[in-house]
Amino acid sequence: MKKKLMVIGVCAVVFATFFTGCGTSIKTDVINNMADIRYNLFVGQAENVSVNLMCGMRENPYQSDGIAKKNVQFGVITATFKVHPTQIVHFALTVGSQTYAGVMEENPYNHTYMVDIEKIVSSEEGVYLTIENVAQNMQLIPESKDWTVQYGQALDIGISALEEDLKTLYEKRKFKAECFLKIIFDETAAENPYYWCFGYTAQNGSKALVIFDVHEGKILSEKTVNP
Repeated sequence: MKKKLMVIGVCAVVFATFFTGCGTSIKTDVINNMADIRYNLFVGQAENVSVNLMCGMRENPYQSDGIAKKNVQFGVITATFKVHPTQIVHFALTVGSQTYAGVMEENPYNHTYMVDIEKIVSSEEGVYLTIENVAQNMQLIPESKDWTVQYGQALDIGISALEEDLKTLYEKRKFKAECFLKIIFDETAAENPYYWCFGYTAQNGSKALVIFDVHEGKILSEKTVNP
């Protein structure tokens, strides 16, 4: 009798471990196949320019093909000018005791000016930006620092929302997709314009994403595209 009970007990442990492992495995596979993840966002405003600094990790080279590659740090500064610059845009970003300086390049799609300092900036550091002849020592505020949903929790919310889709992305026990967690924003929204966006691109061509609130984690939109 004792032997029979022991066998039943072992089976129960294995059964529980199997299903717990499935959930853990999905999260592990997502984390190991992140092609783009954003950690924080800084914002700044001057009379003639608005600026944001987005930091995170992304694959290099970046290609949406369902295969996650080696990640590198990024810290992308984006400047939107009220009047389009007619000269080269020089910048200097000070982070604590470190200064990054150079030239910003125009984005031909929306005519903002951008530069990547290739570094993740901590939300705890003082960040100041100078743009030659436009803004002097402008402070960039860590906008994302006060969000209730930080990137770790955002990843959990995204995985939970798309869990059933994520389960279909395995082939011979191999995860066949790359995932992303981005910070997006609605420039027309006066209040709470920022959102988290989690999704994936699979090697078979299927895609899915979910958008949710940065304060409550409320799902606002979900989209799936199958090949």
